[in-house]
Amino acid sequence: MQYPLIVLSNRGPLSWSCVNDALVSRRGAGGLVSALGPGLTATGGTWIAAAQSESDRRAAKEGQQDNGPYQVRLLTLDAAEQEQALHEISNRILWFAHHDLWNRPYGPVFDAKTHAAWSSYRKVNKLFAAAAIKEARHLQSTSSSARLPVVLVQDYHLALVPKLLKQLAPEIPVGHFSHTPFAHTSAFSVLPSDWRQELAEGMGAADLCSFHTQRWAARFRAILQQEAPDLTPGIAPKIEVHPLSPDPKSLQVAADSPKVRAERAILEKHLKGRRAVVRVDRAELSKNIIRGIDSYTELMRRRPDLLSSTAHLILVNPSRLTLKEYREYLHHCRQTAEKANDELGEEIIIFLEDDNFPRSLAAFLLADVFIVNPISDGMNLVAKEGPLLNEKNAPVVLSTEAGAYEELAEMCLGVNPYDITATAKAIEIALEMPENERERRAQALRHQAMAHPPGQWLTAQLEGLQ
Repeated sequence: MQYPLIVLSNRGPLSWSCVNDALVSRRGAGGLVSALGPGLTATGGTWIAAAQSESDRRAAKEGQQDNGPYQVRLLTLDAAEQEQALHEISNRILWFAHHDLWNRPYGPVFDAKTHAAWSSYRKVNKLFAAAAIKEARHLQSTSSSARLPVVLVQDYHLALVPKLLKQLAPEIPVGHFSHTPFAHTSAFSVLPSDWRQELAEGMGAADLCSFHTQRWAARFRAILQQEAPDLTPGIAPKIEVHPLSPDPKSLQVAADSPKVRAERAILEKHLKGRRAVVRVDRAELSKNIIRGIDSYTELMRRRPDLLSSTAHLILVNPSRLTLKEYREYLHHCRQTAEKANDELGEEIIIFLEDDNFPRSLAAFLLADVFIVNPISDGMNLVAKEGPLLNEKNAPVVLSTEAGAYEELAEMCLGVNPYDITATAKAIEIALEMPENERERRAQALRHQAMAHPPGQWLTAQLEGLQ
């Protein structure tokens, strides 16, 4: 099915850097690219995102927009307004609300600076809405299709956009997808009352609001009832659940590349023949990396016989380092790994920091156990990508607070992400699991991990908008 399609998101599918004064693009980081990249490749369309760096801004100025089957358009926003909207509101406020990360005796604080940042958040959302309308008019004028362009808005950065679009062009179908969890009513109620209403009405104006799990969808329904009770069944959005799977074909093609083989050789030198308990994550507060290290360390204290045969391989992609909280968290992760190694007299923790997609794929291939223990996560594609590529039937130790747990519970070792002792025990069970049980779980995991590939996931939302 072919649709004139427009995707809006904060980050796009490509990031740019300058090498010898030449612009060089690379794949963007994160699950959003994994989700929408293959889907848009299948359907075609335009992806509108904000330029994130000076190199991105230069790429936008020079018209670097072609990404094969679909177009990429980068918005060059006012730097100060982008900083306030992205870092102060999206990353420091909304991300913390949806993942329930606040330490309430100390934060959040809504002062004059924060309210000024909310004004910038509004303005950035208006600019995205205007860009979408401009692109929609262009597609209508150049397309032979009789269908109206469909706009799919991604995530909490652009929660106000659906209402703004409907005010400008009510005839255009608009969907909103939340890739994160959705906030509990208790966390959402911390926000200023006018913000709560704007966020609820902003998303509530969409024709379709979609989530990865029934749990996140139910929370959104509760927020609508609390903050936007005047939305009637004829006006309120249709709410659907669309879990996401990786694209197995593109994953396998990438994993077969020379770059991945080279990274695998490097990791095998680090491991020195030991079994690998693998985690691959962005260095974000919600990912719970420190408790993962503490769990592995507790296991090694109790089972010193495993020290010479097992290692904890951690690949972290530094994230949001403009925020003090994230810089401090990454430093704490690093320190925790160093402390564990110092205490136990072995390099039990191999802690590698880089935005290195081939290295992540190499780690998926050689893992003996996966640990995915976020405090809260919308889906967490690592829990699916890892088993799809893995060569050793590696069991997955999976947080019950990851969206993926709703699908994968029977195939994984579920853990309370706050319980270090229980997580240590789950890692131990995974390491000692009989091969026939490993194989049974791995086969079921691979089958379920392919159940909702990006093209199908995207098409289901488009069909929900018709």
